[in-house]
Amino acid sequence: MRKWLKSFFGFSDELTDYTKPVIKLLVFLALVPAIIFRPKSGSGILDGIVTAIVVPIGCLAIPYCLYLPAAELFVVASNRRKKKNRRKDVPSRFFPLSQVVQLCSANDIIDLEILKRGSLIHIGSSSDLNPGESDFFDKRYYIGETEYLSVDPFRDELEKLALDGKIAVVSIDDVPVSRGASK
Repeated sequence: MRKWLKSFFGFSDELTDYTKPVIKLLVFLALVPAIIFRPKSGSGILDGIVTAIVVPIGCLAIPYCLYLPAAELFVVASNRRKKKNRRKDVPSRFFPLSQVVQLCSANDIIDLEILKRGSLIHIGSSSDLNPGESDFFDKRYYIGETEYLSVDPFRDELEKLALDGKIAVVSIDDVPVSRGASK
């Protein structure tokens, strides 16, 4: 019973199914009117104790009990996205780190999908362009959601992702690369 209560009232960051958070959210939402609109039967000592102790505790617990399943819904969405991005047998081609950095540096806009520890990560460079003009400006490099203003910190972070100085590239600008060693 204790394990079930801990599971029901606790927070889990490993969920991949929406069922448990939705059930928890519905149960807690059903308890809100039960606490607020409780029957007022009499003015006895027991009713006074319930009103003085249980109702304030319930009112303090309501936001917490609603926050947990709502947060778990976001965790489930994130875990599903991560699970979807984990691929074991994705065709990739190993490129030397210097070639990947040079490719990103030479192009104003490029997106490479790389494979690291079974997960797909987007890296590349992006720039802005004003309508009617042909010159790009404000070039940035990125790895996942992190942006870099220059190529040096970008290269330093890519070195951490490299395996023996090589990066497993899955696609360049959404065009799959062939399997095999780079030339």
